Amino acid sequence: IDQVLAVRARQDEWLYDFDKRIEALASFIKLSEASALSAACKRVNNILQQAGQIDDKSINEALLEEGAEKALFAHLQAMEKLLEPLYEQKDYGRILNQLASLREPVDAFFDQVMVMVEE
Repeated sequence: IDQVLAVRARQDEWLYDFDKRIEALASFIKLSEASALSAACKRVNNILQQAGQIDDKSINEALLEEGAEKALFAHLQAMEKLLEPLYEQKDYGRILNQLASLREPVDAFFDQVMVMVEE
């Protein structure tokens, strides 16, 4: 039920490939990175809600100071380019596997960067 609700929450009204998304999620949650990435996403979501939602176009890269935040930003930019064609191909399994590779830079970010500071 949780998997169906998770996919449904992100899919809006498009049900055409619902089964592909469920299969991809079922495989993904078996990975060791899945729970860590899920926890990090929840943490990021909570921080963004407190700060007021921002989009990647409002990020001033010149304000990034710490190596871990610069590395995470670079990973996210590269990931966006990598995922676009996979999303068009509806290759949800590969998308989730690629997202799992964000575990290290996300963990490093939260370990090394003070979040919710003035600048």
